[in-house]
Amino acid sequence: MQVWNLGSSSPNFTLEGHEKGINCVDYYHGGDKPYLISGADDRFVKIWDYQVLYQSMTVYTTKSTADRYYIMSLSVTCHDRLSVSPIWAHNVKTLTKA
Repeated sequence: MQVWNLGSSSPNFTLEGHEKGINCVDYYHGGDKPYLISGADDRFVKIWDYQVLYQSMTVYTTKSTADRYYIMSLSVTCHDRLSVSPIWAHNVKTLTKA
């Protein structure tokens, strides 16, 4: 995942960790520090510490062996809950920050 400034011709930095394409990203200021949260076709949600540009947590969202379950949507609420919606799934998984 590359992070750019608007109007810049090159990325500020690259965060490596997903094995397949990234579909969604959210920004969250977790009280003590900011985070980037990314969801991808590898079925992982990765939480990145934005200050030190380091992956601080990985969440495997489904144990399904079907390749059709990809992370297509995620969001963080004001109550420190991360909502993840795999495509083709009939529910939304909610993860709570530990």
